[in-house]
Amino acid sequence: MLEILQGSAYVLSILFFWSGSIYFDLQNRKMKEQIAAQKKFQQVMQSKEFMKEYLQIMKSGKEDKDV
Repeated sequence: MLEILQGSAYVLSILFFWSGSIYFDLQNRKMKEQIAAQKKFQQVMQSKEFMKEYLQIMKSGKEDKDV
């Protein structure tokens, strides 16, 4: 009986460790993707062409509201 209990405790500890490792890996990947997206967004925001297009869109939006 004790062997069965020890065996099940061993299996459960392996499953717990495995599921925790997978959860940590998924969270780590998600965080890396978010950091990469933030860096790309910062590069886009620093782009002069993007700012020109954005200002043109905002001006055209104001003109449409005035009409």
